[in-house]
Amino acid sequence: MLLDPVEIQSIPDNVYSRQLFQGFHWLRFSPPLEREYRQHMSETQARYQKLAILLALAIWILFAVVDITRLQLLQGFPNYNSNIWMVVLIRWSIMLALAMLAIQMFAGRMTKYAAKAAAFTLFSIGVGTALLVVLYRLEGVALSDSVQLLLIIAIFFPLGLSFYGSILVALSVSLITILIGLMMLQGEMHEDHIRLTCMLLLAVLVGAVGGYIREHVQREQFLLRHLLSWQANHDPLTGLNNRRSFSLHLETVLRQTRREGVGLALVMIDIDHFKLFNDTYGHPAGDQALQRVGQALQGFARRPMDMAVRVGGEEFALLLYATEKVQVSELTKQLQAALAALHIPHATSPTASHLTASIGAIMAMPDDSNESLYQRSDALLYQAKQAGRNRVTLG
Repeated sequence: MLLDPVEIQSIPDNVYSRQLFQGFHWLRFSPPLEREYRQHMSETQARYQKLAILLALAIWILFAVVDITRLQLLQGFPNYNSNIWMVVLIRWSIMLALAMLAIQMFAGRMTKYAAKAAAFTLFSIGVGTALLVVLYRLEGVALSDSVQLLLIIAIFFPLGLSFYGSILVALSVSLITILIGLMMLQGEMHEDHIRLTCMLLLAVLVGAVGGYIREHVQREQFLLRHLLSWQANHDPLTGLNNRRSFSLHLETVLRQTRREGVGLALVMIDIDHFKLFNDTYGHPAGDQALQRVGQALQGFARRPMDMAVRVGGEEFALLLYATEKVQVSELTKQLQAALAALHIPHATSPTASHLTASIGAIMAMPDDSNESLYQRSDALLYQAKQAGRNRVTLG
C-alpha cells in the first residue's frame, strides 16, 4: 500500500510520515529513525546472513577441491614452489575464517557485529580471490577471472551492508585487484588484466545502481510498514493511542505493577457538553478542539510506560505508571489548568464560557483486571459529571 504526499500530510505528525514526506534520496533517515532502521535490518537479515556464510563456505571448499586436482597438490606435497604455497595458505586460511565465522553466527554471538563481519568477509574473499587468480596465471593454469565480477555483484546483495558500505567494499576489492595484477603480472597477462579492470569498474557501477534501488525500496517499505502499524494503534484525528493499543498496553502495565510493587493510576477525561460545542461551532471546529485537547494530554504522558489515549468520541484517558495517589491529585489540577489555558470558547456550555472537562481518577488495586480498573474509573468520571461537571473525582 503506497501513500502519496497528500495522504501522508493528512496523517498526524509522527516520525514515519514525516520522513516519507521529506524523502531520503541520500538513503539516510533522521538519526533516531536511522538507528531503528538499522536495528530492524539487523534482525530481519540475520537468517539470510547465515545462509550466505554457509553458501560462501561451501563454494570456497569446492574451489579448494579444485586446487587439489588442478594444481596436483597431493602429488607435489610438500615440494611446492612459493606460488603454490601461497595458494594453499590463502585458500585454507580463508576457509578456516569462514568456518569460525559461521560457528559464531549460528551461536548467536555475531548479531551486534553482523554488518561489520559481512564487510570484512566479503573484502577478505575478494582480495583472496584476486590473489588466487593471479597466482594461477603465474603457474600457467587457467582460472576464470569472471569469479571476481560475480563477487563484486554479490557485495550488493542484501547481506546487512548499507548501500554506502557496499560501495566502499566493492571499490576496495576492485582497486586492490587492479593493484595486485599490475604488480605481479607482465606482458600479455598484463593486457588481460587491464580488460578485467574495466569490467570490474563496470560491475561496481551496475551493482551500485541495483544496490541503490534495493535499499531505497527497503527503506520505503520499512516506513510504510511502521506507518501502517502506527495507524493501527493511534487515533487518526489526535495522534493519541487508540482504544485497541490502550487495552493491550494496560494488560502489560498491570502485570508490571504487580511485579514491581508500584502504583498505577488511570485518569478518565470527558469533555463537557461537546455535542453542544459541535452544534454551535460545527464539526471542523470540534475536530480542532479535540486535537488541541489531545496535544495537551500528550504532555502528561512523558515516561515510556505512560500513555495518553483517545478512548472514543470526546472521551480520553491517561495511564500513569509508578504514580501515587497524592501525585494524581496534583496532576489532575494541572490537567484542568492546561485545558483552561487552551482558551477554547464554548458560549453555549451551561458550565463555563470555555471548553471544560470532567475527570475521574483511580488507583489500580492488586487484583484489578483491565475491565475492573476501567469500570471503576469510569464510575468516578460519571460521578464528576453528575456533580456538575468541570470537576475531578478521585478514588
